Amino acid sequence: MRIGHIGQDARRLPVHGAQAGTETEAAQPRACAPRLSADSLPRPPASALPPSGSPAVAICTLVRDEARALREWLHHHAAVGVSRFFVYDDNSTDATAAVLAPYERIGVVTRVAWPSPAAMQRGVVCDGGASGAYSYCQTSALNDCLARAAAGAMAPGDWVAFVDTDEMLLPRIPAALSVQQALAHYD
Repeated sequence: MRIGHIGQDARRLPVHGAQAGTETEAAQPRACAPRLSADSLPRPPASALPPSGSPAVAICTLVRDEARALREWLHHHAAVGVSRFFVYDDNSTDATAAVLAPYERIGVVTRVAWPSPAAMQRGVVCDGGASGAYSYCQTSALNDCLARAAAGAMAPGDWVAFVDTDEMLLPRIPAALSVQQALAHYD
């Protein structure tokens, strides 16, 4: 089975808004982006789709109270060819579960409450360091994700990336429109 780590060489998206300059520029109204929903989850253009049977790409991430960023993050990665998301939810108290629910219903997202009872029995504590003990919370979640992928959630030959919600995969190989096209150079 070839399950690999794509890497975390991500670039932040630019912040859109008025540029420093004249008051006229700052006063210009900005068009609002369409509301993002599971029904509008983008897919790469046909020219970027991998041939049938090509490896799928999934992302594993650990989140806590990141509902504000999740929709854009999911839609960006779907647009560049990521087809599956494993989101480990570390006791979020915001709308993270509600944001992920429609994507779970269509089978794109698997939300895992973290730490799981089994992880807690192994001593994994996800408390942001409040206990003073480093318990490998994120490492344990990502190892669990790889175990799920290897146990059948992903097919042999598929790729798994570890990407935080403030990171974006951007295919940079010349002419690569999707993550699959960029990864084809590594087969």
